[in-house]
Order: sequence, then C-alpha cells, then structure tokens
Amino acid sequence: MPTNAVSGASCTVSLLDPTSTSTSTPSKTWTTCTEYKHETTQDPITSAPVETVTIESKQSCRFKVTFNIHPTACDLLAKSINEPQKAQDSLQLNDYSTHVLLDGVHAVTSKQLRSRKPCPRRVSHIRESQNTCRALQFAPANLVDPDNSTNHCQDETIISSLGTIEVRVYKCKLVGKNKPRAHRNICKTTNDMSFSEDIKKTGLSTTAGFGEPCLSKASKKLRYHAKQRDPHPFLQFIFRYKPRPVLIAEGVIPPPDEPAEPLAEPPAEPPAEPPAEPPAEPPAEPPAEPPAEPPAEPPTEEARITKGSNSPNIIIIDSDSETEKEDTKPEKDNLDEKSVNKEHTEHQKKPEVNGAGGSGCCCNCQKRVIKDEGSESGSPHKRPRVSSNTQDVKPAKPVFIDLTL
Repeated sequence: MPTNAVSGASCTVSLLDPTSTSTSTPSKTWTTCTEYKHETTQDPITSAPVETVTIESKQSCRFKVTFNIHPTACDLLAKSINEPQKAQDSLQLNDYSTHVLLDGVHAVTSKQLRSRKPCPRRVSHIRESQNTCRALQFAPANLVDPDNSTNHCQDETIISSLGTIEVRVYKCKLVGKNKPRAHRNICKTTNDMSFSEDIKKTGLSTTAGFGEPCLSKASKKLRYHAKQRDPHPFLQFIFRYKPRPVLIAEGVIPPPDEPAEPLAEPPAEPPAEPPAEPPAEPPAEPPAEPPAEPPAEPPTEEARITKGSNSPNIIIIDSDSETEKEDTKPEKDNLDEKSVNKEHTEHQKKPEVNGAGGSGCCCNCQKRVIKDEGSESGSPHKRPRVSSNTQDVKPAKPVFIDLTL
C-alpha cells in the first residue's frame, strides 16, 4: 500500500472476488491489488505530498478504497515542511473530508471526526436513495468513432484523468445535523460516457465508475457536513490502473513463465528386428512299427541261453534248419570217401616196401617210407584235416521262448 513516510497515512484499493457475491456466502472476499512503481512527489502549488502507484484493473469487477489517516497527520506534515525540528511538538487534531475521484469525476465524500479513534475507513458504494445504492466498479470503455458520433466526451480534464483513482484529503471543520440526508442526483461517471477510439493509443480499455443500482436500506445516524474546508488537499493518493496485457507490454509486470521447451530427444533407434525364427520342423512321423516276427519254429534239441539277456526267463535256442542239414551231408560224405581212398592207397603201398626190403615184418614199423612234403604221416585212424573249401554255415535265427509262469 502507498504510505506517506512522514504522516504514516496509507491507502489501498481492493477487488471483490466475484465468487463471494452469491447469497449463500455470509461475507464478501476482497483482495488487495498488487502495487507497482511507487513514487512520492510533491504538488507543484501547495508542496503537498503525492503518493502514486500502478495497479491492475479487471473489467466488470467491483472495488473499494480503504484509507487510514491519523487526526494529527495534517499538522505533522505542515510542521515537517515549515519547521522540521519542531514537527513532533504539540501536534493538533483535525477533522478531515476525504474525496474520491474516479477518472477525474468526483464520486464519494467521506468525513472523519477528530474525536473518534483512528481506524481504517472504507468507501465501496454511494447512496442513491433511501433504499438503493450503487457500488464502485470497473467497466469496459465505451469507444465510438468520433466522425459518426457527437455524444462522446470531449472534456479534457476527464480525458486526461482516465485510468486514475484519486483520493484527496482536506482539512476541515465538521458540524453535526439531525436532518435526514437530502439525496442529490448521482453524477455521471465515465462508465456512462462514450469516448473516442483515439484513447486506444494510451492503452486504456477500462473505466472506473458506478455499477447498477441495488437494494440497500440506509441506516439512521447523525450526519455531518463540512462548515470550513481548506481549498487544497494536504495529502493525495493516486492509483493508475491498467489492464494486465498493457502492464506486461510496458514491462511493469513480468511476462508469465512460459513452459520450458522439452529437450530435443535423440533420434529414435530403429526397432530391433526380432530374431529369425528357426524353420518349422516337419511334424514328427509316428515310429515305424516293427515288422511282424515269423511264427516261432519248434525248438531243437540244442539250446543255449543268450548272454546279456534282459530277462532271466527267456532262453534263446540256436537250431539249424532242415535244408542246412541236407546241404552239409554231401560234404561230410566226401570227406569220408577221401579218408577211405587214402587208407586204401596206403595198404597198396605197403607190400611194395616189404618186397623191396625183403623183410618178413608185416607191420613194417622199421622201414617206413619217408614221404615228400605234403604227405601225411601218422596213424591211419587219425581223421584227416578238413578242407579249406568248406562253406560257411550261417546259424539260424534265434527263437525266443517265454518261460514266464
């Protein structure tokens, strides 16, 4: 809030939360406007201090003005200017009349008695009649083409004051009266005026004035009027209001934080190719059924148990077929014939030897004839060696006999 450093007087402007205007809300919610560019200057004529700030305006939003001025503020400021060393000595209390001007148009007057305890005073509406009032409110500026309209405002004082809410504090002497208030006609504010489109160049799009009338019954209390008042205010507060886009463009309000741009992502890698599937195996063929075994032949006399058999109750018998037996018979007969022939030859040779030696021994044991290589010696009863031309005889297939009981 703009505060005068010498007197300690302060003033603020607050906006009404639109959601709190419903009938279900017991109290209204006000938000103090954020202030920018606080400046303290002096009036060029009276040297009175002027506190100036910049605030944000919102279209169609109600507002109120709150000020807190101590009864000794006027005397303190006067002595600080004329006699700085005696400023704190014997301060005098004074009555005040505070005027609120909207865009250079006088709107509301508030009176403060010196005998009352200092406290903040608020101005949020103006009494229009005994039962109605009009609230302070921002509104969109009504702009027209000056070439096609003659009813637009041409007052230079008002045009130069557009976009300001001014609070002027006067020193006065208040007198009480019991007569009911004589309600005067409400003055016309800038909300009810039209302006040339040329004011767009100043960046103004909002005006400050009165809203629509609303029902409100006036309270019965003692009224005061100013009997004496100084011609010039001893303290002023000026609020310069502008819409938010204009404040941002002028650099008064920092621009809103823009969302940070996401960092550039690295190029996406190509999707990995799925591993090559192995070729589908052909469906497994069912195992081939073993060939049907031939019917078991009747066992022969010779049988043997196969070594390494899984079952001790199975006996494998090897037998020769009848054909094999028949084939082997001629060979045996030939062997017998050869042995007989050899014996017969030997018997024929024995007499010749005996005759040659002249011996009468019949056995001829001492004079045996030594034969050449390849001749056979020995007992005639010894079985001759089997010829190497003997054919191999293949054993017959084994026969399995299940002896399991």
